[in-house]
Amino acid sequence: MSNYRDMANDILKDIGGKDNVINVNHCATRLRIQYKAKDQIDDNSVSKIEGVAGTVIRDDEYQIVIGTDVANVYNEFVKSIGDVSNNKSSNIKFTWKHLGQTIIDFISGTFVPILGVLVAAGLVSAVLNIGVSFFGLSTKSGTYTILNGIYEAGYYFLPVYLGYSAAKKLNMNPMMGAFLGATLVYKTIDSAKGLEFLGLSVPQIQYNTSVIPILLGVLFMKLIDVGMDKITPKSIKFFTKPLITMLIVVPVTLLWLGPLGFQIGTIIANILSFVNLKLGWISVGLMGALTPLLVMTGTNQALFPLCIASVASIGYDAFVLPGMLSANVAVGAAALAVSVTTNESKKKQLA
Repeated sequence: MSNYRDMANDILKDIGGKDNVINVNHCATRLRIQYKAKDQIDDNSVSKIEGVAGTVIRDDEYQIVIGTDVANVYNEFVKSIGDVSNNKSSNIKFTWKHLGQTIIDFISGTFVPILGVLVAAGLVSAVLNIGVSFFGLSTKSGTYTILNGIYEAGYYFLPVYLGYSAAKKLNMNPMMGAFLGATLVYKTIDSAKGLEFLGLSVPQIQYNTSVIPILLGVLFMKLIDVGMDKITPKSIKFFTKPLITMLIVVPVTLLWLGPLGFQIGTIIANILSFVNLKLGWISVGLMGALTPLLVMTGTNQALFPLCIASVASIGYDAFVLPGMLSANVAVGAAALAVSVTTNESKKKQLA
């Protein structure tokens, strides 16, 4: 569908307007809307909107299946609803379920925008391998150097992309998150030996391609950002707020949060490797079988940091991504079978 604005407005109208929206996000194919009142949603009308392939209501989240155009619809939807922060209830009781949903929402909102970078970088690597193996591309040529630069930049500066995306998700200036990520991968800080700050020894950590350290750093930055907003006079906030924020966040990240995140990432990668080694192909099969359920519930988003942590630690992921690949191939085969066997034109197109 070409008119994404009309589609977004139709969806907004049929779910009860912006006053019924608490938060909105999206994954690869679905617009995910947290709502206040279920009875205000006209699911039948939403399902009939051109471009909507289906809907799912799960707990307090309304999922609208759109397909690969979901990002365009999301952008128009966000413009239509504006600021909905006042829609959140101030007396929400803490539950582990709510905490889990909040964590998954943060991870999803942070990682989905950068998936295009990771996909492009990975495919360029595949093109390089094919060029070298089958077409005689020299590893010393300028062509190889440029293409390899695209691949390396996609992963080497991962903390910068994640810093920007995470800060934007937390409603901060995204450039401050990118600034923190760039600081971590700067040549005199990343993997630096014998570094110290005010007499405190800074652990030697490789931050390029890392995931969890920058996420912890940006979360801490959010706390400082909120505090600085409360105590900084408006007349000097423009220059004092970013200055003091970075002077606090960078040392704390380098001294404690970064090493903690690195250790968490290493532990996660080791656990995944252990499960894969002990269960072998069964572990991949289980992941493949669970993937459709994970996607429907949105919990697949929580696996992105695990995959990247594994790649950063041991160079590959032999568990999660192969399982998801097998699931996607199976779902694709099922959709292909439907498209071949059905006589309904709309269902054939959807398949």
